[in-house]
Amino acid sequence: MARVSYPSNLSPEITDLLSRRGALNVMRMMAHAPGVMTAYSQLGVTLLRKGKLDPVLRELAILKIGLLCESEYEWHQHASIARTV
Repeated sequence: MARVSYPSNLSPEITDLLSRRGALNVMRMMAHAPGVMTAYSQLGVTLLRKGKLDPVLRELAILKIGLLCESEYEWHQHASIARTV
C-alpha cells in the first residue's frame, strides 16, 4: 500500500506514457512530478533496452543490488525479467 496517494487527473501525455511504458508503481508515483517522470522513464528505457551490457549480466547486477539493499520491490520487478533473459 502506498503511503502517498497516486495522482489523479493526469494529463493525456502522462497517461499515454504510463500506458506505453507500463504503469509500474514507481512510475505512477512519479506522475506527481511529470518532468521527473518523463526523464526517469527515458533513462530507464535507455539503460534497459539500448544499453550495451549483456541482458543476463544487467539483470544479475540489478538483482544483486536489490538483494544487498534489501529492496523487495526491485527484486520483485526484475526477477521475472531475469528469468526471461
